[in-house]
Amino acid sequence: MKKRILTALSVLFSAIFVFSSVMLIIEVTTEKSDIDDYNRLESLTAPTSSDASSSYVNSGSSSSGVDSEVSSMVQAPLRELSELFELNKDFYGWITVEDTQISYPVMYAPNNVNKYLRKNFYGKRSNAGVPYIWEICSPESDNLIIFGHHLKNGTMFSDVAKFVDADYFASHRYITLQTEVGLTRYEIFAAARLEHDDIWYNFTDAADSAEFDSMISYIMNKAVNKTALLPQYGDSIITLSTCTTPSSKTARTVVIAVEI
Repeated sequence: MKKRILTALSVLFSAIFVFSSVMLIIEVTTEKSDIDDYNRLESLTAPTSSDASSSYVNSGSSSSGVDSEVSSMVQAPLRELSELFELNKDFYGWITVEDTQISYPVMYAPNNVNKYLRKNFYGKRSNAGVPYIWEICSPESDNLIIFGHHLKNGTMFSDVAKFVDADYFASHRYITLQTEVGLTRYEIFAAARLEHDDIWYNFTDAADSAEFDSMISYIMNKAVNKTALLPQYGDSIITLSTCTTPSSKTARTVVIAVEI
């Protein structure tokens, strides 16, 4: 009897090992496929001529106290996005967090909640998903919230979690978002750890200046790293949100920036 039990256990452990090995192979293969897909998408957005590669959009100015003379000198090349708009009607734009690995398409499907949580750009099943705008936002929202996964391989929004480190926060300052209407540049002013149901995720549009100021004060108090930059009512804010670790269930890390 004991021998039968040992034999059964041996078979069970062997099956578990084989299953785990197969799942690991599938995960690694899927991750490589996802990375290859996004590399191809990024190559499609490269400027197609020397003229395009030297095209820039001035950042403009903001009421939040950003030095407009300095900010207007900081420029970014425009990507060629027309093919991506043709490939997927949900494509909203291309986001880049400067000097990080974050350089991805952003999706917006307001009538389909979490559509791109586990789908790739082409609508196929993907653990990596695609960064996407929180469906309760609109493109004109005061606070545009964008979700992206924190993955073990360091892709998607994994680098967002690094902003809780003071040195990393200090050395990474800007986010760019290019859409059909042009390129917008944001300066990062806060990084915070939140729970998934934090009230910050309900803040998309302020009813008035008092509500806006209250929410900015709230997030600055929650911030683990912040600058002296203080957005004012009328400024546009962008929030990038990811899981604090790849295995986090409810803990989130956010990076928040204001339009320059």
